[in-house]
Amino acid sequence: MTKRKNTRRLFCLVKGEDTSHAFPIKIRLKKTVAHLKERIKTKKKPEFDDIAADKLTLWRVVIPSTDSIPFELIPEKKKLRPTEDISVVFADQPPKETINVIVERPPP
Repeated sequence: MTKRKNTRRLFCLVKGEDTSHAFPIKIRLKKTVAHLKERIKTKKKPEFDDIAADKLTLWRVVIPSTDSIPFELIPEKKKLRPTEDISVVFADQPPKETINVIVERPPP
């Protein structure tokens, strides 16, 4: 099996930000959503330095990267649990030019 088939490239966006601020994360299929939270926290240094990774809420979405849709109006968003496997949540590689994960900070 090739490395590409063992990983997913996900475009993430912090809730409330414009899609022009989307950022990619590569993660192995054998990892969990908890691991994805850790990768996001690392990628968003120093912005997320004051937040524990487990306090982030992640939502699976499929929205065009050209659309700026208010979070409340995003159809078919799914809150991800830390124990879920990436291989289950993202069984297929998401379509190109889409946002795949919305990252929600904990309330202050």
